[in-house]
Amino acid sequence: MTNNIEKPFQFCQEACDLLNDGLGCAFLGWFYAEGLGIKQDLQQAKSYFETSCNLKDAFGCYSLGFLYDNGQGVRQNFQTAKEYYGKACDLGEQDGCDNYRKLNEKGY
Repeated sequence: MTNNIEKPFQFCQEACDLLNDGLGCAFLGWFYAEGLGIKQDLQQAKSYFETSCNLKDAFGCYSLGFLYDNGQGVRQNFQTAKEYYGKACDLGEQDGCDNYRKLNEKGY
């Protein structure tokens, strides 16, 4: 892990694991999804996004929807993507609302 990423990663890890903080879990997922300072691992990203979404974090739900929408680390599934985008929307994430609407217009 590169030095400039180590502290933020550690803070997010503690926020997620020790405090059950949904945004901390979402950011951990983002580190893994993007391979920021660590090896990219989309399965690990998915796991953290799921935890985040279960903790009612809009960014985590949106990110999980994005994985399904784009088939990144999971089998592409527009219906599942729409479900997570809807959860993100309900939690106040406008991009979730927009993507939910787009998939709905396409018949998913």
